[in-house]
Amino acid sequence: MAARVKIQVFDRSFFFEGGGIFSPEARAEAFAVMAKTTFEEIDQENDAAVGRDVKYRTFVDGRETTNLREAKDKSVIVARWELGAEVVAYIWDLLHKAGPRLSGDYRALIGMYADGVGITDPDDAIGAREVLFVSLVPYARKIERGQGGYSPGHVYQAVAAMANARFSNIAKIKFTFAEPEGPAPELTAWATRNAAASEGHPHKRRARLTKNLRNPAILVFF
Repeated sequence: MAARVKIQVFDRSFFFEGGGIFSPEARAEAFAVMAKTTFEEIDQENDAAVGRDVKYRTFVDGRETTNLREAKDKSVIVARWELGAEVVAYIWDLLHKAGPRLSGDYRALIGMYADGVGITDPDDAIGAREVLFVSLVPYARKIERGQGGYSPGHVYQAVAAMANARFSNIAKIKFTFAEPEGPAPELTAWATRNAAASEGHPHKRRARLTKNLRNPAILVFF
């Protein structure tokens, strides 16, 4: 999930070309210093854009290292910022602070899935192409729509809008309704009971079950 942002390059390589009056060792040293300075400048820009310290890794000839002076003549130095994890962490944190907190279940029962696999730490989403957040409580749609005394309404939609405003140059973020991609005992039990109690053909009951399982969600594409 190494992000590439429109206004700047986050994967920067320095190629050591031969020639010139310097020895191979002197050229390698000079480019190592230049790479370090440039990476530090980009890192400051990244931190300012995201609003927190964004860790990055450096590689010399494909091998991860923090010592750029290991570079030799003809080496390639690369820095990689995993900004995608910052997007996931931002949404994850906001969802745990948004919406009603009477029992605590609404804020606690949130599913997070990276490429269809349930995760509990935003860092586990590194490398994923798609991350899904979805509420796991049966009454989430009523809260999202502010129905029947449920409030405040538009919780997931608001978080998606805030994240999109901040990270639209890193990821595509949208509000939607989706089924959990892993176990959701409370939601599944309620959805099954509700569908079974409804009248009509079995096909209609199955459709009702599918609808019941679709809860407010946020999709992130990298």
